[in-house]
Amino acid sequence: MTTAVQRAERRAARYGRALAVYRSTSREAWQSVLPYLSHVDRAIMDCLAEHMYFDGQGATQVGTGATCEEVETATGLKHQTAAAQIRHLTEAGLVRASAGRRPTQSGRSAIVWELAPPGESRA
Repeated sequence: MTTAVQRAERRAARYGRALAVYRSTSREAWQSVLPYLSHVDRAIMDCLAEHMYFDGQGATQVGTGATCEEVETATGLKHQTAAAQIRHLTEAGLVRASAGRRPTQSGRSAIVWELAPPGESRA
């Protein structure tokens, strides 16, 4: 049976880069949310898998994926949490930036994030 400590250690290994390069305050904040990351990661990945987007005319489905702003709206996560976890999921090779871009509410162009295909190597 896997213990909570073992699960936390696996999560920490997946996000090991954060411990190596982030400022101490960022590392402390990150470590404080470790117990919740699997829930946050699942919410983000589910959102990316289920959120459909369409071409400019809204007629043809182009694929699945979401901007960070759309993830925030769909999951209720704060921007700082969603953006940081999308970055970590990207670094772990689970999420990637698609070729798609969509405007945010402010009108700026935003990356459409999507799930990385299984076995795809990280860039």
